[in-house]
Amino acid sequence: MTLNFLSNMKKIYYPLLVFLGIFAIYVFTFPATVVLEDDGLFLLAAWNDGVAHPPGYPLYTMLSHMSTWFLPGSIASRVHMFNSLLGALTCLILFQILYKLYFTRLFSALGAFILGFSNGFWSQSIIAEVYTLNVFVFLITLYLALIYVGSTDHQKQLNILRLMVFSIGLGLSNHWPLFILSMPILGFLFWPVKIQLFLQLKKAWVYGIVGLLPYAWMVLRSQADPLISFYGPINTIEEFLYILSRQGYAEIDSSITAGARDKLSFIGFMIMEVSQQFGMVGVPFLLVGVIGQRKYLPRNLSLGLSITFITIIFSLGLLLGFDYDFYHQNIIKPYPLIAFCIASIWTMIGVKWVCDWLSARKNSGINKEFLSLALVLFVIVSMLVVNFSENFRKNDKWAEDYAKVILNNIDKDAILFTYGDLDIWTLGYLHFVEGVRPDITLYSTKGNVFSNRLFKQHQVTKAEMESRIRDFISRTNRPVYYVNTFIDGYSETDYGIYRKINRDMNSNLQQIVMLPEVSQYLSTLHAQGEPLHNWEKMHYREIMATSCNSLMKFSINSENTLNPEIHELKNNVCGNFQGNLIQVEYMLTMDSPDLAQINELLTQAESLLEYQVLKNEKSKLYYLQGRILELQGNLATAKLKYIDSLKNWLAPDNPALLRVRTE
Repeated sequence: MTLNFLSNMKKIYYPLLVFLGIFAIYVFTFPATVVLEDDGLFLLAAWNDGVAHPPGYPLYTMLSHMSTWFLPGSIASRVHMFNSLLGALTCLILFQILYKLYFTRLFSALGAFILGFSNGFWSQSIIAEVYTLNVFVFLITLYLALIYVGSTDHQKQLNILRLMVFSIGLGLSNHWPLFILSMPILGFLFWPVKIQLFLQLKKAWVYGIVGLLPYAWMVLRSQADPLISFYGPINTIEEFLYILSRQGYAEIDSSITAGARDKLSFIGFMIMEVSQQFGMVGVPFLLVGVIGQRKYLPRNLSLGLSITFITIIFSLGLLLGFDYDFYHQNIIKPYPLIAFCIASIWTMIGVKWVCDWLSARKNSGINKEFLSLALVLFVIVSMLVVNFSENFRKNDKWAEDYAKVILNNIDKDAILFTYGDLDIWTLGYLHFVEGVRPDITLYSTKGNVFSNRLFKQHQVTKAEMESRIRDFISRTNRPVYYVNTFIDGYSETDYGIYRKINRDMNSNLQQIVMLPEVSQYLSTLHAQGEPLHNWEKMHYREIMATSCNSLMKFSINSENTLNPEIHELKNNVCGNFQGNLIQVEYMLTMDSPDLAQINELLTQAESLLEYQVLKNEKSKLYYLQGRILELQGNLATAKLKYIDSLKNWLAPDNPALLRVRTE
């Protein structure tokens, strides 16, 4: 009895260690409040049992909503803990897959920890996002496929096939484009039993329909018009297909300035991202594993993993029409998460091969078990250390601080129009979920997300949209504010990071007020410097640029009487690349611009030029350099700068087009 007990304990020791170890790290590192990416939207959808942005992700929103019923803490903590639980379970499934492929429990656990502590998977498993669930369903499907091809019992195969088809339906109910890209591996696994599979599919295909039922829930739930519903009630098949196909994102997914070079750059970027998931220690093992996978895996499986990896990386690079810049790099980062999962398997195989090679050396005197354990622990600890700083977000209140400084400083009973993801998600979460400023009312300028929409975004023209907003403002006596972007034609009071509409004033009149609370927030933000997390870094620059623009308006005609503290604040928020260009643009509007000072600012901007600068920002630098050269009478060199500007960003909005045509 004792031997049986010890044997059973040995069977569950490693999987238990995998699950609890990874889950504990995730719980220790997940943020306790809203953060950036799409975190705020999915928190709102989970809290309200709502409908997220296209294609809706109904499986994730259903499960995350249920997690709010029983997990502890704030809504953000509950959903982040749900993702952590999902991430740990995903790693446990990978352990089972590797063990089924005849790897020892030690190396199966290593593969699971490599995935769990890889940078991208970790980051997505501690916030409200759909990509961890995508990997989870993929691995469940793969595990069932391995059981199917390894069985000779026809009834068992049919039962497994039904579960697998159901799993595929669930995957399509979460993130169907990325899930479809992961399917080539099934073709390689099932090729030897393709005829039998085809015959059994006749009895199993209906289970795939059952797996797609979350979409039916999404449509039904939208009919109730919940507080959070991206496009509102889905009333027709055309509206459903509009959401499912992501037609509303057509302009975002395809830029007119993106070309073949951008696509190739993204493919290279994603390949580099794969190597950066595991730190410098993991890269050699990854390369060894890619080469040596045939030594440890069946031929069709190793080929299937390789083709699936290539399909994901190259399809994403070729199908998406993004500009290759810092913003779109961050958007695309979690897309190849299943490819990162495959790379985790290869990295584990690389460690296994090195252990086998070293222990097989003649007269090495190396104990294989000791070597394996030491190398496994070394790889796990090194990955944990390398990726910990970026993924430790327990005290991350960056987005919350931004939202609170706006919410706490607008008038009582105000109306606040939101536009971009940063303000809609964060302000929405703090206001609706945490109950900050219950007296105000949030609206979306684009007519999406919130149920109090003034119009359906995809059913009105831009002119109709603006007309309805103007009509709404004319009929209310409440104070009206906006964040980010709004329609033209109103006088405003500019508060640096948000603005108030002044309906009783001349539409050309602009006032600028820097409240002490806003000034303190911006000063603190500058003192802290650029955040480590890339999404926060992007929005840090956006906030600095917006504030710099406001402060330049404030100071351009009153430099001599400017408050010293405000003057220092202006210099701080305008001190980065974007701020330097904003200063130059304002100085060029003056009657007698100081060309020496402008050249100094442009030189400083050029010294800050880096890969994280966006295409249009780099283009603006060259355009402004051309303008100064033109003012100095150097027309030939100015034209070259304009051409450089167009090479970087060949868009109708680029003013260099007009300068080149004029010349």
